[in-house]
Amino acid sequence: FEVGELAAWQRLAPRARCVLDVGAHTGLYAMLAARKNPGAKVVAFEPHPGNFARMGRNLALNGLESAVTAEPLAVGDEARSITFT
Repeated sequence: FEVGELAAWQRLAPRARCVLDVGAHTGLYAMLAARKNPGAKVVAFEPHPGNFARMGRNLALNGLESAVTAEPLAVGDEARSITFT
């Protein structure tokens, strides 16, 4: 599962002061960043309510709810609202 991406993320996260996980889904990349670099500001954006809830549970199960700021938002180049179907 995304072996190359995970390896690159784990190499780069320790060097970052701020890590943004956009479209975080269940929070895997945000959690890896928080573990690899406890001093970094880690923010995970996930707009889908079900995925956001799963991410919150994953963060809690891994003791990272205070290490990752979870935002129930999408990230884009304009402000607008959409409905998930």
